[in-house]
Amino acid sequence: MRRAVADQEGRYHFCEVERGTVHGIRATLAARGSAEREVIVASEGNVRNDVAIDLRTPFRLTGRVLDAETGRPVAAARVRIAGTEAAALTDTQGRFLIENAPTGSQQVEVEHLGYGTHREVVALGGVDAVEMIIHLGIRAIAIEGVVATARIRAPAGLEDFHRRRSEQRGGIFLDRVAIERRNATRVEHMLSEYGVVADGSGVIMPRGASGFGVCGPMVYIDGIRVTHPGMGDDRAAVSPSDARDALRMVNPALLDGIEIYRGASQVPVELGGTGGGCGVIMLWTRRGT
Repeated sequence: MRRAVADQEGRYHFCEVERGTVHGIRATLAARGSAEREVIVASEGNVRNDVAIDLRTPFRLTGRVLDAETGRPVAAARVRIAGTEAAALTDTQGRFLIENAPTGSQQVEVEHLGYGTHREVVALGGVDAVEMIIHLGIRAIAIEGVVATARIRAPAGLEDFHRRRSEQRGGIFLDRVAIERRNATRVEHMLSEYGVVADGSGVIMPRGASGFGVCGPMVYIDGIRVTHPGMGDDRAAVSPSDARDALRMVNPALLDGIEIYRGASQVPVELGGTGGGCGVIMLWTRRGT
């Protein structure tokens, strides 16, 4: 067996080779790869035979990822050979190992949430493994803006008031601003423009509540019914005096909202029942005051 070492250009030569015979040629590079060829040397002249060695044999890439400012190891950084599946995560000491790295000039990418993406080029080949020391500098990372939306929450105790108003199924709704703007000393003084009448004797009745005679509306305060039916021969009606007295239980300055339903057709199911034929008035105090 004869041996020859290729020069820097990869050229090799053998002298005084037996002619007319088949010769086997084996080329090896640092145990990283090899190739074999057969060649017949003619009886005259020189013979050229090129041997190609595949240097893409899997290779070991090891190293550490460190903070460029402090020199401390960076854990949980992803190290990857660009364009391949060869990748690894650094451990608590910043070390990584990629077993299946391809040889040749490769771009190494390092990604970390606090450092962004770092890239370096490394030459792999000629030896069994290469160890890299990669320094990362902290970088500001642009994060896509977040749009936050929120729904306005009704004040405590007024959830039903705002729900019924949003459903728009009838009724008149006065909030605190509307109540304060009227600057009334009694609730019944505010209601005359909405179909509720107080006569000289203090009797309160909805306009247009025909068929029920003279009767008063059913009154609720903070969701609790404070008037009761049972007037004269009509046991289903609320007496005007009871309605008047109920409305005078609360000072308008202490109200957050008022609901007015003029007649049975407007009254919500949850506020209906016996005594609602002449309408319903719901008073909401400020946090139940």
